[in-house]
Amino acid sequence: MKILVVSQPKTGNVWMRNLLARAYRLADLNEKYGDAIPETVPAFLEWIGDRDLPDGSIWHQHYFPKPELLEFARRQGLTLVTMLRNPYEAFVSFFFYVNRNPALFRGRPPEALLGREIGDPEVLEFLAGPYRLHLNMSAQWVESGASHLVRYEDLLADTAGELARLTDRIQPLDRERVAEAVDHCSAERTRKRGGWKARHIRAASARTWDQHLSDAHLAIFNDRYGDLIRRMGYEVVQAVA
Repeated sequence: MKILVVSQPKTGNVWMRNLLARAYRLADLNEKYGDAIPETVPAFLEWIGDRDLPDGSIWHQHYFPKPELLEFARRQGLTLVTMLRNPYEAFVSFFFYVNRNPALFRGRPPEALLGREIGDPEVLEFLAGPYRLHLNMSAQWVESGASHLVRYEDLLADTAGELARLTDRIQPLDRERVAEAVDHCSAERTRKRGGWKARHIRAASARTWDQHLSDAHLAIFNDRYGDLIRRMGYEVVQAVA
């Protein structure tokens, strides 16, 4: 078994990767290779070359469903899993993640978010411009039909049930194995173990965006991304003004 969790940032990728790694007893290639795994499809395919991915492995990355990636997945027998998340919530999570990890984003477009309030004009400009890539990635995976789709909100509401439904589609597991994976990967246990995975967790919530986003943010989502939000299967929230 080989699994790639492939989604836009801050949609529950690490959580899903950990759940599946624990449930299927897979080796975590992100832990093994870290930042050596390239962030674009062409660079990844060049990096992997003629090698086969190891059996019994999993990793996650933020790739678009390029034809060459889908062909690579077919040749390798790679199972693709994509996390989807409410776009408003994903943006808030991404904003706080960038500001908690500034070293990761120096010299890159999200640097515009660093050290700013979420309503700062520079943040709004980032939301209206570079952030489109995030939502476009999710919409393209939805429409590709090439990946198992899991909504973060569903996974949060019924983690064991949603994981069981996913594993039934991939390779069925007994429910005890599923329950053990859910318990091991819970936010509470992950925080207690410490390390970078504990720091990766912020709210573990499906609804905090309305505490942070203003009508200015909602207007951008509505005017620029309404089509993408609907293509992802989410509701567009109208600004009051």
